[in-house]
Amino acid sequence: MPKTGGTSLSAALTQAYPFWAIMPDVAIMGRNEGKYPPLDVVISAMKFRPERVHYIRGHYHVSCASLLGPEAKSLTVLRDPVERMISYYRHWCDQLGLTPQTFEERFRTTGFNLKYDNEMCRRLVGALDCNTAEGANDRLVAMLRSEISDPVKFLDEARRALDRFHFVGTLDTLPNLARKLSEELQHDLKLGHLNKSVAYSGIDEIVLETVQRDNKLDMALYEHAKALASG
Repeated sequence: MPKTGGTSLSAALTQAYPFWAIMPDVAIMGRNEGKYPPLDVVISAMKFRPERVHYIRGHYHVSCASLLGPEAKSLTVLRDPVERMISYYRHWCDQLGLTPQTFEERFRTTGFNLKYDNEMCRRLVGALDCNTAEGANDRLVAMLRSEISDPVKFLDEARRALDRFHFVGTLDTLPNLARKLSEELQHDLKLGHLNKSVAYSGIDEIVLETVQRDNKLDMALYEHAKALASG
């Protein structure tokens, strides 16, 4: 899940694996300016060395766990949805070189919707075809943008999908999750703090009402995640 502390956790997890066992690897990330590449690239690369890959990382759909086969263990981290989206806006405000004033002007006139509503739920619900690389990223984006016709059913599916994860954490419980993974991997993971958002004063107030209105399903899912993470 983007902006949940996953970059910090992923950096810790890479300590437990040789570089050639991680997908996407350093070379692929480098060709994509250090960012997670489109899903098409990951699926194509997996076909050349599936037996060597032990760890898949990235901001993809839960269906991607199937690329490692039925024995693979899955993990995810969730974050308070309001804090997560505010962090998103701060991140892109910095990336685009906007001042709080120019950001507010864009936000008030265009909505400046950088990412998807209820994104945490969207990355858990449904099934994504990961067998064919061509167009995989387009299929993923289509799923993330699709209309939620039945919010109650959608939330229920997201909760049940989350229940099937082997490891669930939240940003607040990240150290606890790192300890559990250290025991699982028999490797002492060192958790840092990467990809920090720039603290733009005033952005919180500008986006707060919109974020709260558009992410009610994620807010309910987060409550479920907190219960799982504390268990």
